[in-house]
Amino acid sequence: MAWRSDGKIVIAYQQGPLEVRDSQNRVLWSIADVGGSKVVWDPNIQDNKLAVMFTYKRGIGTAIQLFDADTGNLVQTLFPDGQSLFDIDWSSDGKWIAGTVVDEFGSSEQRFIEVWNANTGIIKCSFLKSHTPLFSIAWRPNNDSQLAVGSATGTVNVLNLMTGQDINLNAVDRSDFGTASISWSPNGTQLAAASLVCSCASETLTGGTPPSTDHPLPDGVIRIWDTSNFNLIKDIDDADIGIGAQLRWSPDGNHLALNNISSIQFFDPRTDFLLSKYMLTNQLFDAFAWSPNSKRLILAYHANPSTITEEPNGNQAASTNKLLFINAP
Repeated sequence: MAWRSDGKIVIAYQQGPLEVRDSQNRVLWSIADVGGSKVVWDPNIQDNKLAVMFTYKRGIGTAIQLFDADTGNLVQTLFPDGQSLFDIDWSSDGKWIAGTVVDEFGSSEQRFIEVWNANTGIIKCSFLKSHTPLFSIAWRPNNDSQLAVGSATGTVNVLNLMTGQDINLNAVDRSDFGTASISWSPNGTQLAAASLVCSCASETLTGGTPPSTDHPLPDGVIRIWDTSNFNLIKDIDDADIGIGAQLRWSPDGNHLALNNISSIQFFDPRTDFLLSKYMLTNQLFDAFAWSPNSKRLILAYHANPSTITEEPNGNQAASTNKLLFINAP
């Protein structure tokens, strides 16, 4: 899910359609059964494109497809050298799309970072980074040479594609914890990472048995660095971080929002304070996005399968995708 500066909202359901809506929640166009797991807008509005990572299994994508944002027409398909993608992001100048790639499944998995030319679809560079899952990737705002990558080992690497510099940051204090999501501040002066802090983190994030929704989720930590020297600024402890957690800085830079499967939390990154927490009852969050003016958020959610009643014929009722607008704190 992503909200563009002109008000357009794109939503990709893992088991449903790809939709583009306006800021009044009216559907502009929809493509059925796309199965997208990550969507990003081209930062250059005049190019009028959006990128969708398509789901394979466990939320992993197999290819990136670029669509015309006005018509929904397919423009181009980008294929990774490996078998699957975990995450994608578009550089702020609109020229490059980066993704974290799995070479193959099994004991010999290798993880790459690949960068495509967004206009030609040609891979600019591809390099081995890790033998552990790379869950998240994010370009530094206004800098098309720096990428941040979060891994299952609880590290964040900041890579300079021009110089080859690789800065390793510990997102948590132990190496067996997973970094679920990373986010740059809008001006690029700070970098935040949300990580699980329990021994089940790697298994949980890679699609293993999740924590029961009837019990508290694993605790987590949000760690923030100063990107002028990458010194640690602060930790925000006891954040609720679970499967598919997303950490997003508000466009004005004043708030951090973090969702887990049943709640979304709002933090002040300057004071560490938890400003508010929005809870869903018998519903599960899928994704969220900030409005361009930082005053609202749109949330995508669906009914918790364990709470869906059976139909008279004994079949379970379908879980309906839903959208909700809420005000920011």
